[in-house]
Amino acid sequence: MINFMPFPMLETKNLILRRMDYDDINDLFDMRKDPRMNEYVDTKLEENTHETKVYIDNMNKGVDDKKWIIWAIEYKESKKLIGTISIWNINMEQESGELGYGIIPGFQGKGLMKEALLSVVEYGFNVMKLKAIDAFTEEHNIKSIKLLEKCNFTEINRACDKGYFNNRIYHMVVYRLEKIELNHQLSLIEEGRLEASKMLLNNEIKWKDFKEYIELDVPEEFSFGHCMVYLNRSDVECLHKIKDGDFYKLLKFEDINVVIKISLGIKKLKVTFMDRIPPEWTRAQVAKYLWDMFDLGTDLTSFYELAEKDSIIKLLIEKYKGLRIVKINDMFEAICWAIIGQQINLKFAYTLKKRLVECYGEKMIYDSEEYFLFPTPDVISNLEIEDLKLLQFTTRKAEYIIGIAKLFNEGIIRKEELALEVDYEKLKKRLVSIRGVGNWTADYTIMKCFDINDAFPIADVGIHNALKGILGLDRKPTFQEIQKLSVNWEGWQAYVTFYLWRWLYD
Repeated sequence: MINFMPFPMLETKNLILRRMDYDDINDLFDMRKDPRMNEYVDTKLEENTHETKVYIDNMNKGVDDKKWIIWAIEYKESKKLIGTISIWNINMEQESGELGYGIIPGFQGKGLMKEALLSVVEYGFNVMKLKAIDAFTEEHNIKSIKLLEKCNFTEINRACDKGYFNNRIYHMVVYRLEKIELNHQLSLIEEGRLEASKMLLNNEIKWKDFKEYIELDVPEEFSFGHCMVYLNRSDVECLHKIKDGDFYKLLKFEDINVVIKISLGIKKLKVTFMDRIPPEWTRAQVAKYLWDMFDLGTDLTSFYELAEKDSIIKLLIEKYKGLRIVKINDMFEAICWAIIGQQINLKFAYTLKKRLVECYGEKMIYDSEEYFLFPTPDVISNLEIEDLKLLQFTTRKAEYIIGIAKLFNEGIIRKEELALEVDYEKLKKRLVSIRGVGNWTADYTIMKCFDINDAFPIADVGIHNALKGILGLDRKPTFQEIQKLSVNWEGWQAYVTFYLWRWLYD
């Protein structure tokens, strides 16, 4: 039997996995008294810290007796316990063990448990010399199932288990990861990532990889400066920074976070990796992300030709030639942002977004500055309406955003599937069937997330104000007047809308 003395402390990018001690009592008690933690497992909610102390003693005694190994999961940034992970039911004759894990709801959906699990699996295979690790999870625990499958576990069985503490039947799914299988799958994954990178090299995305940075060739009709004016329109923007004309943003691909800086070269965008040099497949994904974000694949020739027969478009192009629709690649973020902005001014909308992101988004500190990712559907779907009302969201907006997060989390809304619909009216009809998504939100989402330029939020106040100013009217134009004006905009309504919005910032 393996000896766990001295205790094997493991360290990952964001976590320290260590022995539990009495300093963890309060954090562990908060976790073990939370009813959300035993929704899918047969455990007894603890009623006081004395029970937690007994639990710590029992767990550590089992480690000392070589019955199991259990780690406290400490979050480096806060130095607080946020969960536990263990290998138990250890059978050295069969060279197998079973995983157990849990993390408090506020830290779910951030990739932290995957980070801990992979570290423990590596320890199990390489130090304990196990050949197989099993994990039992309840069939309705979608998060746990997704976690295991992301870590290459495969389903091998199903079982029913009657609860001891809770009077219910648990329908368990049994997953297994074998060492040979893991090595093979990791090899295939890496090969697949590199193959994707090579495909991007030969695809329509024009880029070069210099390892420490990448370069994207940009079309003749591209103005980095005009795009930066749009991106710099709020002083409380929390998802990117603009410093000395350069653009900084935190991106995440699988479990790899990377801070990028974009600067303008001669007909190129130079993208520098600030905090680390990411793997080749990640660099390829960054290239694709930015190519899509700045809509560099759209040929604007026919749009610019409209200036010959439309005075409004002519004026806009003369002022903002090279401006591209700046996309929001994350469809969940785009819908949430549209809902946040419904019926409030832009300044307060940015304030609400900042509160949401800083409370529930993933944070990374680089060069003493905070960078954030927009919260994931997994995190938001676990919130209560009151959680968002504390941030000054209305009850209705909180209901919409949490409900939509659940639809994303359950796979009911999938951008990849919706992107197959190329008909604007059909796509819009599907979007407005979602509770909380009206015509304006649907049009905004199509503009910002899909390669369809017919989207036209005709009721948008910004469009009305811009046209009023451009035409020198003493009132806003009517819907009928806008419809008449837009006759020549067919197929490019989204770009005209974006240029009209840009006009408002002058």
